[in-house]
Amino acid sequence: MNNGEVTQAAVKPVEGVNYPSVTRLDSLDFLRGLCALAVVIFHFHSWGGLKFPEAWEGFLAVCGTYGVSVFFVLSGYSLAHGYGDKFSDGIKVDAVLRYSRRRIARLMPLFGLVVLASIAGKMLTGAAVPDVFTILANLLLVFGFVDPALSPVIGGWSIGIEVVFYVAFPLLIVMRRYAVIVVAISVFLSAWLSSIVAAQGSLEAAWVDYVSPANHMVFFATGAYAGFYLRRKPQWAPVAGLLGIACILSLIWIISAGADELAVVTGLRRALLVLLSVFLVVVTSRISMSGNPLFASLFGAASYPLYLIHPLVYFLGARFLPQATMLFLFLLLASIVLALLVDLLIDKPLQRRLKSAGW
Repeated sequence: MNNGEVTQAAVKPVEGVNYPSVTRLDSLDFLRGLCALAVVIFHFHSWGGLKFPEAWEGFLAVCGTYGVSVFFVLSGYSLAHGYGDKFSDGIKVDAVLRYSRRRIARLMPLFGLVVLASIAGKMLTGAAVPDVFTILANLLLVFGFVDPALSPVIGGWSIGIEVVFYVAFPLLIVMRRYAVIVVAISVFLSAWLSSIVAAQGSLEAAWVDYVSPANHMVFFATGAYAGFYLRRKPQWAPVAGLLGIACILSLIWIISAGADELAVVTGLRRALLVLLSVFLVVVTSRISMSGNPLFASLFGAASYPLYLIHPLVYFLGARFLPQATMLFLFLLLASIVLALLVDLLIDKPLQRRLKSAGW
């Protein structure tokens, strides 16, 4: 899941000094929170067997799949916005080291805790426990280079891919003059893997191919180049931006009508939804939320813990509570509240401690 800092102006750090605080683009924080919430709703809907109106089933499938894909666009966009200048003149060792420390510090602490909690849950319920190699690969955040599907955390595959993209990011900025070629190759790889996924008949059967970093590079690369070249463009009036978002969501609803998970990640729908995912981030980035920065910041900050812990909340609650719509609503609210508490009491203190130590 994406967690790059989103800034309105890149601030150059001084050698040997911690990174200074940066100003966030609140609209993208808000979108990040909405995407996390969309994924949670889809998962709870799927796991609980809840019924939604037929017209919304396809849109829910998009929420579950492209809710994560939009994270990759957001990640590329926000990294380019905040770090693009640091690599625009080439890759320097000191800049790479500072960048790498910040990326590791942002993802590793909370993900490591959730990995351990997930393993403990599997042991308590008698489920299969990953081998030592898989556990270490997850704790060290290197499993995405081997197989993103090798994670005991539900949804952890996206974190593995995120780390792969973090490594690729400086190269993308250095190769920005060839952005069209890079994006074209990414589109080809996604289309190729999409055809492989379609041939296997179900998303579950094609999972290893679907979660390949190559299948999602189009989101990250396009987001990174959009963030690099559009970061100094003027913002839109809120009404114009919200109208644009409404149009994009309407098109997504129309395109996904009657589709299942496999249908929305293959064929022509795939091409259209990739394009709309990128447009959604670009349009949202143009909107000013200066009137509600605290709400957007809280929503965005809670997105990472919400994405990671909601499976734990659901399966723990489902063991002791009856399956019902009220259970769905209760667990949804519990997940949001717990995510806010985890961010406030665990993740933020860890981040502050790491930054004070030079990370």
